[in-house]
Amino acid sequence: MAAGRISPGDRLPAERELASQLGVSRSAIREALRSLEMSGILSLEKGVGGGAYVRHASADGLSRSMHDLLFLSKVPLEQLTEVRSALLTLAVRTACGRATLSDLVDLETNISDTRSAYERGRIDEAIAHIGAFYELLGKAAHNDVLVVIISSLTSTVRALLEQTDVVLEPEFEVGRRAIVEAIRQHDEDEAEAKLRRHIGALERFVATHPRSEVA
Repeated sequence: MAAGRISPGDRLPAERELASQLGVSRSAIREALRSLEMSGILSLEKGVGGGAYVRHASADGLSRSMHDLLFLSKVPLEQLTEVRSALLTLAVRTACGRATLSDLVDLETNISDTRSAYERGRIDEAIAHIGAFYELLGKAAHNDVLVVIISSLTSTVRALLEQTDVVLEPEFEVGRRAIVEAIRQHDEDEAEAKLRRHIGALERFVATHPRSEVA
């Protein structure tokens, strides 16, 4: 896989064939396949046409690890949000020099879609759009590593919000639009300042309104 001889979407040989090729037992192959599935590298399909397939790049495996770290190891939420804030800061500063017109359109469309979802009473959809906004910031930086890590951290934060019954509304839409405008103007310092102000306001609001509405 690392050498590129196997691509996303390709099906691996059957367990018996892999065991023969690698000179190990089928049980060892089976355990290896399960580990790769848990890491998000493979998808194990059953039934006709089933088998082990190489997955396309995804943050799912990392998201599960982050989720387990937070919920099972009892890592303080503050540590997660601290790292997420630092990565988002890097993303917006980098995006100021790399974002394309298409990236800006995607961010603006996302903000409009969030408001539309909320106005239609589709709260789950609005939450998904808001999570996607931060992932789009990573994409605007044109750094695949940032995209994957920000996506995994955002997924964990969303899970926490859903557990505490925090509902998202577009009250903070102006903050997201200010971030996008700073990126459009290629102003790294302003983009960082707008992002930090926005995230700080959200964190304070969530902390003081555990069952209220926030965006």
